[in-house]
Amino acid sequence: MMKQITSKRVNTLFKRLNIPFIIKKVYPIELVYGDILRRLDFVGETINGEIINLEFQSNKVNQSDIERFGVYALLLRIIYKKQVHSVILLTPNITTENLIKYNINNKTTYEMFTTSLKNFKGEEIRDKLKRKIENNQKFTEQDVMDFVLTPLMKIEENIVDFIRENVNLVKKIKAPEEDILFIESMLLMEIDNFVQDKKLNKRIKGELRMKLSIIDEIVDDIMNEGIAEGRIEGIAEGRIEGIAEGRIEGIENTKLQVAKDMLKEGYSEEEILKISKITSKQLLTLLNI
Repeated sequence: MMKQITSKRVNTLFKRLNIPFIIKKVYPIELVYGDILRRLDFVGETINGEIINLEFQSNKVNQSDIERFGVYALLLRIIYKKQVHSVILLTPNITTENLIKYNINNKTTYEMFTTSLKNFKGEEIRDKLKRKIENNQKFTEQDVMDFVLTPLMKIEENIVDFIRENVNLVKKIKAPEEDILFIESMLLMEIDNFVQDKKLNKRIKGELRMKLSIIDEIVDDIMNEGIAEGRIEGIAEGRIEGIAEGRIEGIENTKLQVAKDMLKEGYSEEEILKISKITSKQLLTLLNI
């Protein structure tokens, strides 16, 4: 599915969201380090060589969310060896400052930009698109983008019901196959972010006409895109190669690399143990080097 979310589509999305970055390359959304695999919403590289992590947020941004986004930014920076910017796409019901600063310590601060589509009315835009569907009219590129963004706009309807209706509508949309796959990919992300009930989440996903299973998608994305233009091999054994244009052999070496970079960033010993997953003995060795 990653190949359906191209830099062109992302830049159209960013323009609509007033996000001041231009993407030149889309990276895998699977954040792999050590024995942990985390799925992010979007990762890409700008024309200036910086990394952008876009995350959807359906609840009020609290301290634990800020810390989680900060960890994402840290790990992306370690993997890609580039400056990282975090952009949080909020649902219209959430109000927060446009720029959130997360102080890791007295040396390192991460900035997170927030944006929303609160000035757009989701029901009105979807009703317009439904009329095109009913009249058997083809969707334009802008129609496709509007459709996938409607759940993130201001809506009166319950968000879960709204998304489920979109799932039903996508089967009737007249558009090229790649556009349909893009819509389904975006809907999958919205389901994961907004449908909290696990059984309902699974049921709605089952209603989507997805081409790949989740596992196939993960392997396909990583194997074809690579991480930091590197090479992933032996995924089944949890071995990571080619991270940050180099070769890091094995899970333990990856954890140690994370810990080393965190030491350079000035993290506390407690934070390093929590995030890197190395042992106290390994940390002591690093401190004495």
